[in-house]
Amino acid sequence: MASMPPNSNRVYDQATIDTFSWMRFPLIVGVILAHCNLVALLTAWYGTAPILPVWATQIFENAYVYIFPARVPTLFFISGYFFFRGSQHYDKGFYARKYKRRIHSLLIPYILWNAIALLLILVRHTAHIHSSIIEATPTMLDYLSGFWDFSYNKGFTANAPLWFMRDLMVVSLCAPLLRYILQGKWWMLSLLLMAIAFIANVEIPISGFNVQAFFYFSIGATLAIHRADATHIPHAIGVICLLLYIPATFFLLGLYEQWWYTSASIIAIFIKTIAAIYAVAQLFRRGVLAPTPLLTQNSFFLFAFHGIVIGPVIKVLYILAGSNNPYILLCIFIAAPTITIVSAFVTRYILLRYLPRLGNLLSGNR
Repeated sequence: MASMPPNSNRVYDQATIDTFSWMRFPLIVGVILAHCNLVALLTAWYGTAPILPVWATQIFENAYVYIFPARVPTLFFISGYFFFRGSQHYDKGFYARKYKRRIHSLLIPYILWNAIALLLILVRHTAHIHSSIIEATPTMLDYLSGFWDFSYNKGFTANAPLWFMRDLMVVSLCAPLLRYILQGKWWMLSLLLMAIAFIANVEIPISGFNVQAFFYFSIGATLAIHRADATHIPHAIGVICLLLYIPATFFLLGLYEQWWYTSASIIAIFIKTIAAIYAVAQLFRRGVLAPTPLLTQNSFFLFAFHGIVIGPVIKVLYILAGSNNPYILLCIFIAAPTITIVSAFVTRYILLRYLPRLGNLLSGNR
């Protein structure tokens, strides 16, 4: 197989950096909305789902799917692209710099945010001991598992959304091997085999080793390694993907639980991701969009913060509302992420002002 043609004049395009940096915030908002599925949350809390009209159920379960591109795959793709972007020499020094940076941007905040989540769980269980609520008390081993694969939330970390950071750290550690595979003439076959493994639902029985993460990270890494500008999408392809954005979403939702759903999801994800990147890149290059440091700098903190806040916020709002009226639930669906986002911004501002060291650590030094 022939290797991908070099494109060194485009890989350093500032619009590329601006495009992906800008996209992170709406992608994380999409993650937050995905965690505001009131039907699923109320069912988990109270054992039964509220009886709602179809339109309300569609909003609570799928609004984030309609509005945002594939959030997690796109974030893995961006991470893979940025890991290898801007370098042609992948020596020991390159990896030493990358891993040193990721200790501060991923590992340290990952440990701190999970520790905060575990502390809140400890407080909750301590309160239950002194109440009439009967709940199994976690052991020390249970708490320690919260830093990788929480025994009370199998497959996730104590701060559940941080499974993404865990899997990203694992795939980043494998970056030298991935670079060796993806830089050679067999890069296309390698991606195909990863896609087949993903479609076949191959699972590595070790938490953190996620086939999806390796697949989408590798696509971004391949473009960067071969020095292609990931935002330089041909106009015709970009327009077609934009036109197919909503149809692809409806088509995919109609296939849920079908045996070929994963295969179709990859196609739909490509369509929606290409459409989003094309649209944002075009808006940047036409001067319609500009870098938004406030949103970009708060994105990581918001992502970690929402994991311990969004559930309690929704529960408090629901208790205060005291109703399953679909219009009231819709107000909660809008208010909960809004309160969470504003709270994250305010909390980070206060931390950076009064406890700057801690604020920087929890923000991954961003």
